[in-house]
Amino acid sequence: LEARSLGDLLLLGAAVRAGLLALGEWQDRHMEVKYTDIDYWVFTDAAAHVLRGGSPFDRATFRYSPALAWLCAPNVWLHPLWGK
Repeated sequence: LEARSLGDLLLLGAAVRAGLLALGEWQDRHMEVKYTDIDYWVFTDAAAHVLRGGSPFDRATFRYSPALAWLCAPNVWLHPLWGK
């Protein structure tokens, strides 16, 4: 096999990731079995709670470290796909 540069590998990785994100979005919208696990929405809801000054545990099913809610905060204020 021919050696690839780091830039080529990073570009390939970004393309594969973008493709999987697009596939996941399509599957979430069109199929009964979702690509995105329900926990992702639990994390995102908890992030919305902490951004409003509340507790991530205000989301009834949030049973994780509060740090996870803060890490998912960009899902709320930047883009819902951020954490994927």
